[in-house]
Amino acid sequence: MRSYSITRIDWLLVKRVHLDEIESLPALGGELQWKPVRHRLGVDAFGINAYRAESVGDLVVEDHADEHQELYVVVSGLARFSVEGEEFDAPAGTLVLLAPGEHRVAHAAEPGTTVLAVGAEAQRFEPSAWEYGFRAAGLIDLGRLDEARRAIAEGRERYPDVPYHFQHARLAAAEGDPEAAREHLRQAKETDPTVAERARNDPLLSGLSS
Repeated sequence: MRSYSITRIDWLLVKRVHLDEIESLPALGGELQWKPVRHRLGVDAFGINAYRAESVGDLVVEDHADEHQELYVVVSGLARFSVEGEEFDAPAGTLVLLAPGEHRVAHAAEPGTTVLAVGAEAQRFEPSAWEYGFRAAGLIDLGRLDEARRAIAEGRERYPDVPYHFQHARLAAAEGDPEAAREHLRQAKETDPTVAERARNDPLLSGLSS
């Protein structure tokens, strides 16, 4: 039986599985119920696993310290963490990022608590160029134009070969400078054939896309 669903979207191959479909295996003599997420999906870029507690007081993060950053995501229930002796509650939706060497342990404070853990060997991570453009786009939509300009500047500093013309066009349009917006839009179209359609569907640029 196949252990996950496969969906084909054009050239993409997407693996899907619900956490409830991943069997919980006993670990640490049964103190911890471990869901081998990384193994189930075949992830090879980072470590990712989940821990499930059916009863209050059950362990959801074992008492340990990692040599790398680790992110815990409380997916359901309520987890009570103790990090370097400091205790705090983490309800569903909470993200807890711990630095290398920090001792941590967590127990379920509600039945059905599930915690997802993500980590990898320590190395310098380089954000992708698109991240800065996405951040700038969201800030422009919120009207926070100075912050958007800083996000674009951060992207240009890290990726000097990426001009962010589309983001500059939206920023100029939001600032009421249609000529600058048109010029950035023209340059964006020269390097990205999808820009014309994106501009036609963009409230800030639709009147400038011809």
